[in-house]
Amino acid sequence: MSFFQFIKGDERKMNQHVKVTFDFTNYNYGTYDLAVPAYLPIKNLIALVLDSLDISIFDVNTQIKVMTKGQLLVENDRLIDYQIADGDILKLL
Repeated sequence: MSFFQFIKGDERKMNQHVKVTFDFTNYNYGTYDLAVPAYLPIKNLIALVLDSLDISIFDVNTQIKVMTKGQLLVENDRLIDYQIADGDILKLL
C-alpha cells in the first residue's frame, strides 16, 4: 500500500509530519532522522520507513518504544494520538 493511498485527497494530512529519530539498532541497522506522517498506524508507518530506507527486515516487530517518553506503541496506534513530537526517538523493538 502506498503513502498516497492513505491521504485520499485530504491535503491537510500532508502537513501532519513529525521530525523523529528512528532507531533500528536492534536489527543491526543505525539510527535515522526522518520527517514522517503522524497519522499512519504504526504497522503502516514501519513498512513505509523500511521501504523508503531500503531496509530489509523479514521478521519485523510492529512495536515501537518512544525512548524519550517511555511509551510503547503497537500496530494500530498513531503518532498523532500519543503526542509524539519533533525530536522524539522511536526504537523498533
